[in-house]
Amino acid sequence: MSCFFTLSERQVHEIRKRYFAALLRQQMAWYDKNETGALLNKLSAGIERIKDGIGDKVGGLLQASTHFVFGLIIGLYYSWQMTLLLLFIAPLIIFLIFGSVKTLATTTRREMRTYDEAGAVANKVISNIRTVTSFNAQYAEVIRYKDRLKYARKIGMKGVFIIGITMGFYVFVTFSSMAVVFWYGTNLVMEGKITPGTVFTVFWAITIGTIRLGQAIPQVGVFTAAKLAAGEIFQIIDMEPKINCMSSHGLIPSHVEGRIELRDIHFCYPSRPHVKILNGTSFTVNPGSTVALVGQSGAGKSTIIGLLLRFYKQQAGTITLDGIPISDLNIEWLRNKIGLVSQEPVIFATTVEENLKLNNEALTENDMIEACRIANAHDFIMKLPKGYKTLIGVGGVQLSGGQKQRIAIARILIRDPKILLFDEATSALDSESEVAVQLALDRVRAGRTTMTVTHRLSTIRNADQIIVFKNGEIRESGLHDELMALDGIYRQCVQGQETEEDNIEFTDSDESLTSYQDEDNAQYQDEDNAQQPKDEEGGSKRASKRPRRNEYLRKSIVSVKSHPSEMHYENE
Repeated sequence: MSCFFTLSERQVHEIRKRYFAALLRQQMAWYDKNETGALLNKLSAGIERIKDGIGDKVGGLLQASTHFVFGLIIGLYYSWQMTLLLLFIAPLIIFLIFGSVKTLATTTRREMRTYDEAGAVANKVISNIRTVTSFNAQYAEVIRYKDRLKYARKIGMKGVFIIGITMGFYVFVTFSSMAVVFWYGTNLVMEGKITPGTVFTVFWAITIGTIRLGQAIPQVGVFTAAKLAAGEIFQIIDMEPKINCMSSHGLIPSHVEGRIELRDIHFCYPSRPHVKILNGTSFTVNPGSTVALVGQSGAGKSTIIGLLLRFYKQQAGTITLDGIPISDLNIEWLRNKIGLVSQEPVIFATTVEENLKLNNEALTENDMIEACRIANAHDFIMKLPKGYKTLIGVGGVQLSGGQKQRIAIARILIRDPKILLFDEATSALDSESEVAVQLALDRVRAGRTTMTVTHRLSTIRNADQIIVFKNGEIRESGLHDELMALDGIYRQCVQGQETEEDNIEFTDSDESLTSYQDEDNAQYQDEDNAQQPKDEEGGSKRASKRPRRNEYLRKSIVSVKSHPSEMHYENE
């Protein structure tokens, strides 16, 4: 048995490694169609089923089969007549076992699928536990999870019922056949063909072998579950994605200029094949330039970033880097040359240092600090309890949105990519955080080809090219002043945002202005107390200073809020 335990541990260890590696090399389109929770459930529960199926239960089945076979051999040796009578009943037993296995396979497959769904529910809830608890949805989620488990239990009970019926019928057939064999053996003894000792020898040899085989019948469900789990897992292991991110094939150019060109790109997501996302998109990004992609949500802006990183493959058209189709380039090399800063940065539940060293364990402390300084992150990191060694929790919950974004920028800067992709990098930040992050982005993009996707048009006015998308097509393209002169989609969006920002700014400035007015009025009150007016005219003159100064303060605050980056640069 120890050999089977050792074998199962080694096999399970190897299967886990291969399955996890297979998950990591799949393309994004495959993940769009598969539940993450179900995939993780296979990594745990699925592989445990395989372990049960190839562990000690295999040894038990071999022992039972050996007992049965040798029992038949002994029976045939001492009395072939009695043994052959038993073998006439064997097909019935075999039919019973295989019938139950087939039924169990269907039941177990449904049970596994239901448990995968339950695992997906649990994974989503735990991953978004803050949102769940903030809405007091704990009880609702527990009920939803119970419903999945209730259905799985119902299916599991059906499988147990099948095994019970099979076991009961097997025992009935076995002992009925034994009664027939014992009766027939008694007749042979009375006829003088065999001795009573021979009858008992054959009877017990066959009985013990049959009972041992019957004890292995309950393990049929375990073997069935292991077989189905192994089938699903090895199907993923053997799957070869169209875009293999772990492939070593492809060209590796010695130098990168950073010229990107899209030619007649057509694309729709595999999960929504009838929805056209990009329809004949073509444009060029020159080396070292900044191109901004703007437009309504769902127009295809972020999709272009996904295509550049080869998360997906376009249905038609070509994307080239320095004249070479990106499909011909080594995918690992390509992604090393591209840095992506998303709207919601991914921060792992570890230290700041480990987050910065992602796939770069050779990073020196000086290089790490320098990157954080450029990204405006070093100062706030040093204020953390343990500096770069501080644990920042799941998803970086101990950091603000702007702080997480600056750590993500520093992590990108450490890789020194030639191409930068900013996908709504500041859209989820408040004004103060946006200023810090925008300054970091401006520093990082120097000398690099940059593509920015944003809805905040005030941040891309100095872009070398602004491309306006609508319904998957390019409607306008040019510099900010050129697009404003067109009086088209871009101008309408800019004017709409300026109106909204003015309303927000005056509302915010009124709150800030209150403290300034209080201080200002207090100052004038002190002056009034110190210097009593000699006449009404003098008093009116001093009083008239207050509204003029308040108006000046209001304009100053609005001006600062309208041009925060300029004020920052002037201070530097």
